Amino acid sequence: MPKPTFSKLPPEKQAAFIEAALREFAQKNYESASINAIVQHLGIAKGSVYQYFENKKDLYLYLVEYARRQKQAFVQHHSKPTHPDFFTRFQEMYQAGMAFDAAHPVVGRFLHNVAQEKHASELGDLHALMLRQSTNYFQKLVEQEQKNGRIRPELDSLVVAFLMVQISTSLGDFLTLQEASSNHSDYVAQMVQIMRKGLENA
Repeated sequence: MPKPTFSKLPPEKQAAFIEAALREFAQKNYESASINAIVQHLGIAKGSVYQYFENKKDLYLYLVEYARRQKQAFVQHHSKPTHPDFFTRFQEMYQAGMAFDAAHPVVGRFLHNVAQEKHASELGDLHALMLRQSTNYFQKLVEQEQKNGRIRPELDSLVVAFLMVQISTSLGDFLTLQEASSNHSDYVAQMVQIMRKGLENA
């Protein structure tokens, strides 16, 4: 987490630093990203970074939390979390996430890189931790829908939640390979239709 020195910076300087750091980590994986590149872009001394954060990992973890909060707030604002149909609600949340990535491409690309970051030893079990957090979030939603009779009660809620996270992530990878002109919403609708067919309590 940032040191008090960073918190004392004027908001515009904090924003410029965060933007430069996000851009560097969005363009490269963790091990390839360089503190030198960040400070060169900003025109500041390298030592300044270590006045703001303990090290590269500390900065990276701060950016992960910052980016996740930004996207979460956007998704909550642009979707209907109280929609009675679970699958419609899930589709709206996913599409809101896509809209965020389009509106904030640097942050979106950074978060995509974070999800792919499995081999940086310095980050430890960050990838596994984030996967558990996402799975636990969806497991609670699935269990609530099972109680409401909307998702098949005989299915293991943890398995369902894990598969939902994996399918959603894989679709995101697939969409990055598609042409910008492709109708990504159609692909999302197809994903949700597959989930509905397999999970809905008829």
